[in-house]
Amino acid sequence: MNYEELLAKRDASGSQKTKMPFGVFYRKQVDKKYRQVVSLRPELSSNMMFSDGLRKDAELTNGIDDRHQLHFDFKADSSGDIYEIDLDQSGLQSLSLLLEHEPSLIARKHFVDNVVGGLLDLCENLHNEGVYCLCLAPQCVFLRKNSSVPQILFHGSCYLGVSNQKELYLDFTDFVAPEVLENGEVDERSDVYALGKLIQYLFADSEMGYDYKKVVEQATQEDPSARYDSIAQMRSALSKKRRQRTIVLSLIGVAVALLIGFMVLPETFSSDEMEYVKPVEEPLPDDELDDGFNAQTELGIWGTDSMVMKAADEADSAQMKADEQKMKEYDAKAEQIFRKQFTKQAERILARIYSKESMNYTEKEFRAQSSSVTQELLKWQLDLGADAGLTDARSQLIASQIVEQISNRYKKQQRPSNGVQK
Repeated sequence: MNYEELLAKRDASGSQKTKMPFGVFYRKQVDKKYRQVVSLRPELSSNMMFSDGLRKDAELTNGIDDRHQLHFDFKADSSGDIYEIDLDQSGLQSLSLLLEHEPSLIARKHFVDNVVGGLLDLCENLHNEGVYCLCLAPQCVFLRKNSSVPQILFHGSCYLGVSNQKELYLDFTDFVAPEVLENGEVDERSDVYALGKLIQYLFADSEMGYDYKKVVEQATQEDPSARYDSIAQMRSALSKKRRQRTIVLSLIGVAVALLIGFMVLPETFSSDEMEYVKPVEEPLPDDELDDGFNAQTELGIWGTDSMVMKAADEADSAQMKADEQKMKEYDAKAEQIFRKQFTKQAERILARIYSKESMNYTEKEFRAQSSSVTQELLKWQLDLGADAGLTDARSQLIASQIVEQISNRYKKQQRPSNGVQK
């Protein structure tokens, strides 16, 4: 292999090419600097309706101030045919390529939620302006290194002038709603379908959670009228399913804490002490923040340009850290308020079941009373947690800890001779 062939092989291996509906996305070096481009399909370059749509899309895109939206410019030849798209950012890779190299990301805490949540935000904002994505294939969604913030490039509603939408999207029609391909009719439900198909792709090789499974089932219906009417409705349904799942977990957690408290009654249940295992509280993952990238090492930019980009990244990082600190302070205050209010209610509720009278309950009476207490504690947990702005999962964890503390205190106060009657 000669020197030229060696260079060609190196460039090909590092190009990170991704086939997209409109062309091929890759990185190329020009004047010792790397930039990322989309080389358009030749048949689209010569299509007048597509070119008009692309010019409209470029103008629209560059006017959108949203961190989930990429901006671009284009290059045309002497005849006016557009042959290449030039992105204004580097260090990007498609979601499909990212998962191909690192499929374990799907299991990473918050990764899928961040990707889906970001696209929900962007679609909702675009819909307010009458703009639609239409195709959210994983090859059309981009992320920067060490980030779970999704970004998109094109808007399908700008290309409805192309008569054959199936030819426009070619191998990516599975990610486009049927009504778009058949007659070019689009509304919010078209993006509901596209996002549902992307979620299906994300869980293709892993178990999809209950919340996503139920939402995706409705979002990907062939008939638009059977889907969610809007992105906002889809988001609401997803939140509702998660809340239902959290309530089930909360019931289990609070019930376990209560039963542990009643282990003071050895004659009925067990002579052994049970140890309450606290849920592990994981810190916020680093990949929730868009940490940017190192322009000098990632892009091969030399000299002053890299210093400027590095300074900009450092400024962004400092701002994000400041915002994160403010959020931590807010969360700490919210938790403090919740702990105080829930402790007061838990003391009142648990005092009933640990009274002298309850110690003489039959087992049947005891179980009925404990079930009522569990339901009441759960209601206060959800209501007070919502008032404090805590997630259901976080309020459930704190509530379980408080119930355990109060139960242990009562446990120490009980006399060994007390017991529930059979």
